Amino acid sequence: MHAGRSLRAFKRPALWATLWTVGIMLAVVLSLLPPADIPSPPLGNDKVGHFFAYFVLMAWAVMLYSQRASWVASAVLLFALGIAMEYLQGAMHQGRQRDLNDIYANMLGVIGGFALCLTPLQRGLIWLDRRLP
Repeated sequence: MHAGRSLRAFKRPALWATLWTVGIMLAVVLSLLPPADIPSPPLGNDKVGHFFAYFVLMAWAVMLYSQRASWVASAVLLFALGIAMEYLQGAMHQGRQRDLNDIYANMLGVIGGFALCLTPLQRGLIWLDRRLP
């Protein structure tokens, strides 16, 4: 499937796709930075941050793509990304460690973001795109 054909009918498709890509890159960078370079976790629990990051990435994919196959592919890729980041953290020996609970928080975030497809909010980016000058 060609990703461009499964995007919703945006006036600015490159903007929304680029922002999603930047979000993924930001998740990778924050996952691999040494702990001293990372801001304090929200609410004192980094699991909330993991959940929120992957929720936003998956919700964005649901709002970006119009086809269920693209949502499923995005979910699978985000699941794999979350697992890969944890394994890389454990392998880097930079003060980070692999944490199975982080993987669970990432996966719950993806599932929560995927659930957006069951609501009218799945068209949130279209709504915003049409209201921007």
